[in-house]
Amino acid sequence: MIGWLLRLYPRAWRDRYGAELSQLIDDLVAAGETTRVRTGVNLVAGAAVAWSKVVARRAVLLRVGAVVVVGGILAAGIGRFAPDGPVRTYTRAHPLGVLVLLVQLGWLLTEGTEFARGWRSRLRRDDPRLYHRAFWWLSGLCFVAGTVAVNLAPVTVPAADIRPRTLSVGAGIALILAGTGLRELAIRTLGGWYCSFTVRVAPDQPVIAAGPYRLLRHPGHAGMLMVCVGAGLVSANWVGLSVLAALTLALVLWRTRVEETALLATLGDRYRGYAAARKRLVPLVW
Repeated sequence: MIGWLLRLYPRAWRDRYGAELSQLIDDLVAAGETTRVRTGVNLVAGAAVAWSKVVARRAVLLRVGAVVVVGGILAAGIGRFAPDGPVRTYTRAHPLGVLVLLVQLGWLLTEGTEFARGWRSRLRRDDPRLYHRAFWWLSGLCFVAGTVAVNLAPVTVPAADIRPRTLSVGAGIALILAGTGLRELAIRTLGGWYCSFTVRVAPDQPVIAAGPYRLLRHPGHAGMLMVCVGAGLVSANWVGLSVLAALTLALVLWRTRVEETALLATLGDRYRGYAAARKRLVPLVW
């Protein structure tokens, strides 16, 4: 019965505490300090508490998922309500449309996977979150606004189309792939110190200077900028490209400022010396 009740707990909890708790329960029952019925009731109550904590931690994942779904619905529905007929986006009017869609879905899958890994970071302890909650909501709004812009701009501002279109779409695909690769490499280099959207710095945290961090302080953010500029190029419209790039740049600059403030405050001269020898986002420029 005890083994069956332990299956009510989340898998990560069982893997960490299951065997030890089972042995402890056997010892207490053998010593007459409790009964199996009382233990069963306590285990059911404990499982409810454990799952409530899991749901609370994953609530933010649900919010991000909701934003992605809403953005996708808006992008798919724009063609129906566009004033000049179907939207001439890459997925409807360009031969490379299927390839672009696959590339962008691959990027979203990569981001979702790394986001989940970030929630298991070694920094997710009792360290305070050094960022404003508004960052979540602004990120979601920018995602939706950028999605709308790159899909609607080719119809509402056709004079701003980038020519030749094939070159623009091809360059956009290449930039999305390069940016995804750079961002993935940066996250993998950080390893357990990657925290996804939150900003947490531990006093014993090392200053990472390997991989892409040899050249840039924030290669992951640089990769995100490359992906979004690539998505703008795929729209083959200067207005869509400008709106998406401007929104992404604003978020990246905000995030960069928060991160560097936290790193300097916690790591001090160790990070200050590292930063003095490297640019933030663009090698040799800034």
